[in-house]
Amino acid sequence: MSEFRPRVLGRYSRLFLLILSEINLLIGATFFVDPSQSIGLWPWPVKELAVRFLGAIFLAIAFGCWSVLRANGWQRGKILPVVGAMFYAITAVIIASQVTESNLTVALTWISFFSAGTIGLLLTIGLHGWRRGPQDNISSGRSSKVPKLLSTVLAMACCGSNSPDFCRAISCDLRCHGLGQSSG
Repeated sequence: MSEFRPRVLGRYSRLFLLILSEINLLIGATFFVDPSQSIGLWPWPVKELAVRFLGAIFLAIAFGCWSVLRANGWQRGKILPVVGAMFYAITAVIIASQVTESNLTVALTWISFFSAGTIGLLLTIGLHGWRRGPQDNISSGRSSKVPKLLSTVLAMACCGSNSPDFCRAISCDLRCHGLGQSSG
């Protein structure tokens, strides 16, 4: 019977995601709501709009962590830690490449935070696995009309003012990726 139950997150993974989401909520809300006061928290000078944009990313990661915690099974939310880990890793590398003597303390703080977040998220993924097992199958057996509708909308949007050759190329590309094929 247990082989058909969805895999759930372990206690420590849930605790890590909860703490990470709360930290991201605080950073995101601070950056988004009051960007003029938050500029000094970043390792180099940035405009208020950039700080607000970073705040939105941190808020999205917080909501992503909450979504994973609220999902009934690991397979339903596992992509969100991957996205967060990649954002953290890329941002840590960018900050590390911009370290100077004048921003060393702030830069090392951010690099430490992003590195810890990356490692924690990758460990969570490693602990719970990426591959699907029989217990993780959530398919209802019904095929979706969304891929067909999406391919039609994309083709219409791309072909509105372009040449017929371009339209054929877009339609062919969508079919090759499975978006233009009828599902049933």
